[in-house]
Amino acid sequence: MGEALVNIATAVRRYKSEANISLGTELACLQLAPPTPSLHETLQAATTDLMSITRAARVELVDRLNPAYISLPAEGNMQVAILP
Repeated sequence: MGEALVNIATAVRRYKSEANISLGTELACLQLAPPTPSLHETLQAATTDLMSITRAARVELVDRLNPAYISLPAEGNMQVAILP
């Protein structure tokens, strides 16, 4: 799980940095599409940590990312998107 959290945090921090947004700026939503059911369960248990790390008001775990959200490049098979 630690590696997944680092990859998610890195993707969000990279986006904020490249967009010249303060790392402390709140995001409306962080959306994640985990590649496996076990990672889905693990991330569900870490929702509070994810909200704190990324400053997301809410975290959604989904099968497919919402195309209206901004998709972020992330390491591994994790799909990450945000709604600023």
